[in-house]
Amino acid sequence: MRENYLTVKGYGESEIVISKSRFLTYIERAETEEDAISFIDGIKNCIIMQLITAPLILLESMIIFKRQMMMGNLAVLQASLC
Repeated sequence: MRENYLTVKGYGESEIVISKSRFLTYIERAETEEDAISFIDGIKNCIIMQLITAPLILLESMIIFKRQMMMGNLAVLQASLC
């Protein structure tokens, strides 16, 4: 039986895109099951916050764009597109 094992040294993350699909990997050393569960919950919360905030940022940008169009402020629109 093997007595030496390879394990995780610390935190790491990776991303790969395959056929327009994005795959994310997060890894962290955990001494206990509670540490592992806490890490997984933290990653889940982070991803959920990204999913919630990204559409809100897009919506805010669309609202600003629409206001500028209604006001006829083309110079501001052109600057915001650059």
